[in-house]
Amino acid sequence: MSKKIKNKKLDDILNQGVDVELEGQTFKIAVKFDSAGNQDTLLLFLHGVGLNKDSFESFWFQKYKSDVTPNQQAMAVDLPGHGETLYKVGGGGYQKEVTDPKYLDLEYQAKLLYKMLERVYDLQKEFGQPGFEFINIVGHSMGGSIGVYLGKLITENKRFKLGKFINIEGNLIPPDCGFTKKIHEYLGGRDIKTLDTSSFYGGVLSNFYNDEHLNVIRGWQDYVKDSSANVSAMNYIACSESLWKLSHLEKNLTQQDNGQLLQTLLKVKEQSRNTKFYYLHGSHQPMNDLIKARPWLKFIKTRLIKDAGHLVMATQPTPFYDELKDILGYGVKIKNK
Repeated sequence: MSKKIKNKKLDDILNQGVDVELEGQTFKIAVKFDSAGNQDTLLLFLHGVGLNKDSFESFWFQKYKSDVTPNQQAMAVDLPGHGETLYKVGGGGYQKEVTDPKYLDLEYQAKLLYKMLERVYDLQKEFGQPGFEFINIVGHSMGGSIGVYLGKLITENKRFKLGKFINIEGNLIPPDCGFTKKIHEYLGGRDIKTLDTSSFYGGVLSNFYNDEHLNVIRGWQDYVKDSSANVSAMNYIACSESLWKLSHLEKNLTQQDNGQLLQTLLKVKEQSRNTKFYYLHGSHQPMNDLIKARPWLKFIKTRLIKDAGHLVMATQPTPFYDELKDILGYGVKIKNK
């Protein structure tokens, strides 16, 4: 077993942001990182569209972190166009909004994260640490979808190993794509760069929240509104549109879904036979039955969080982290305090 080491200096460096360049574009990725734990495993949290790394803020409370991951390093990131992650513009300056939608494509974001992980690993080596070998991914909504492509890169490049992949309502199958479908219909072929942020958040998005079909996202809308100052309408919709294009296609229940996202997940499973896959969801829709109806997804273990909407880790943190702890295989269940 690897040594448990906490390097405060390394933590401080990483928590100032990680500079990553990919395909001629530079980002300073904002992270929250804690090196305490075994150095051979990293637990990586990826948030959903319109949100940020604070989606998992309750994890960092000692009540959860000390019990859930006593033996793993942990990192939460702000994805491009979200939170405090910065996008380099001409002249060497930085800004939060990503002005070119191609850098918000989910596959591009996965490549960016992979390069970030390589940078973190290299920094650990510079500090005389062994560096992590295994990566456990916890991805919520869009973050779960990006996690699929990140998992593909991990299994293909073989520098790291994918331990456990925990998808939280991550648009794997079409019935889980209701909100992205609404955004896709709203865009209606218009130029994404012309969208107005204030009208989008003030009117359009509010109407989506009030849609009876979308009352499943209770608890999420207020969180998005609190986070909206950090995400422009163009960035929000560009991410959502990429997610829709990758995940919405379907044949029927007698054949495999043909969305690229799900096909990529099946490839990851084939290439990484020791990886365990989980799908966590709130009680607002019967995802357990929907997944079980697809025999090609029998390798995914589903976990239900009762009385939870889409943002399960914020609306029901104790049951959520109980499940996470059980999946990761540590200790006894968390007690309410």
